[in-house]
Amino acid sequence: MTLKSFDILQPVLLRVCLSLVGLSSLLRSRMEVSSPPTSFDHIQDISFLLESGTDPSSLPYFPAILLPFYEATGAKVLPAVLLGAFADGISGCALYYLALSLNFPTTQAVDVMTMFLWNPLSIASCVSGSTDPLRLCAIFAAAASAAAGTSLARAGACLALALHFGSTWHLLLMSIPLIMLSLRKNTKTTRSSRPSDATHATTTTTTRAAFTFLAGLIVTSAMLTIASLYLIHNKSPTVSTTMNMRHSCRREEAQPWSNIEPNVGLQWYLFAEVLPPFRYLYEYIFWALPAALCLSIALRFGQQSPLGVLVAQGIVLCMLGRHPTYSNVMLWLGALPLVLLSLQKEGQNEKNKKRPSKHEAAGKHGKMWLAVGFCICLGLNTAAYELWLTLGTGNANFFYGMNLAWAAWQALALVHLLKSTSALEEDA
Repeated sequence: MTLKSFDILQPVLLRVCLSLVGLSSLLRSRMEVSSPPTSFDHIQDISFLLESGTDPSSLPYFPAILLPFYEATGAKVLPAVLLGAFADGISGCALYYLALSLNFPTTQAVDVMTMFLWNPLSIASCVSGSTDPLRLCAIFAAAASAAAGTSLARAGACLALALHFGSTWHLLLMSIPLIMLSLRKNTKTTRSSRPSDATHATTTTTTRAAFTFLAGLIVTSAMLTIASLYLIHNKSPTVSTTMNMRHSCRREEAQPWSNIEPNVGLQWYLFAEVLPPFRYLYEYIFWALPAALCLSIALRFGQQSPLGVLVAQGIVLCMLGRHPTYSNVMLWLGALPLVLLSLQKEGQNEKNKKRPSKHEAAGKHGKMWLAVGFCICLGLNTAAYELWLTLGTGNANFFYGMNLAWAAWQALALVHLLKSTSALEEDA
């Protein structure tokens, strides 16, 4: 089975058709200050826009680098959906080439790409007109470039592009698994030489790879920052007001107005909303906690399973985010099938063991976790949409309980993934 253009065009056309029938307007129609998904940051942003004489419902948040595109298209949703659909198509191709770089068969690579493109969460994120698919596209392109092992500067540039699409700075910690992912082939070629020469060659290769990656990241970030500042200060007052919202409101990252999730972040709701006097303290804690967890996971498991570390970091960022989005889920859910296939592949390579390999069992259980996660996510979100979009009501405690169940499943999935990665080291 080979990759065909029709495999990509089908889901892309589905996204466009769903936007043409009015689904985008339905998903974007309920953004009110008094509603459960508007946390303190949303209220602050809307108040700032109203004081500046700007209607928050008519202006979506968008990165500064995309100002010319949105200025030309205005407030229309269809151009944003077309851009997001194109980005999703590139993301699917990136996952396809990532699987091929990890020596998976073409059939499995096509399956991984199909699972991402036909995922209801990625479709909803694109149809809402959000810019989040652009961030996913940049991250998956960075992973595919790093896995190829020959274009680390391009991988760093893609990660810098993801940072400038309104993402959190925690994505910088993904540099470690991306660099380790590019060194897997070089590590295999140095094992046959003497230990001292192999260690020296590995150190030299790692240093060169890290320098190349960081050079691409820094240079691209500098260019995008200069371009963003120029566009912000040289465009219309309306656009400048929308962009300055990100810098005037004391916050970690800007929230897109097209955010359609009927919930707030689990930890942010519990600590920042219930205990407002300590809001800034908890804001710092929940900025530092994901960074500490992502860095610890990268340093502990980065050499054994770089792709698994990338997925684990995505789970941490999604689980501890103040306002979860579908794109945060797809950040790790899109690459999770590759990790499960890697565990199965490691289990099949161990033929000398009398008992079943831990990798093979972990891969089978991982598929079960993936299926359960889909059921939980789709079931809870369906109930939430019925209350939020159709009935226009809903209790905040219900949304908090829904987040609690979803976050608990993510925590179990993270523990299961790290346990399976540890089993890989034990069997080796």
